[in-house]
Amino acid sequence: MPNPFVANFHLEVTFGKPIALTQFERLIDDLNFPGIYFLHDGQCSENDFDPLSIKVKYIGKAIGETIFSRCQKHLYTITDRKAANGNPKTNPGKRFKEYREKIKFDPEGIYVVPGFMNHAEPYLISCAEEYLQFLYRQRHGDIPAANTKQ
Repeated sequence: MPNPFVANFHLEVTFGKPIALTQFERLIDDLNFPGIYFLHDGQCSENDFDPLSIKVKYIGKAIGETIFSRCQKHLYTITDRKAANGNPKTNPGKRFKEYREKIKFDPEGIYVVPGFMNHAEPYLISCAEEYLQFLYRQRHGDIPAANTKQ
């Protein structure tokens, strides 16, 4: 007889105020936490934000670093920022490269929606990211446009 594994847990995400990606560096204290985050096409409010909206272009997680540091990397990726030696500062996946080309390397109009979670339970942060990507795929037939991992 099989020995089943059953996991019962509670996922809770508190969405923060959406912040323009071009302005997020001014709010380092607000984003200096682990959690999940979304890159959203266009402005929205935390009260009407839908994490499964077609306007969500990326669902990510910040574990071992902060939402701020992850979003800083995304800004560098979108704008194709270079290091002093001329090499790109980041190494994005294929779909993120396609996304930044589609938006012509312009971060204007992209908003970061932070999803705050209990940082003492990083495994739930990973679970939330994967679960939301799964639900997004169910609704739209694919993961968000800039996500590569499937």
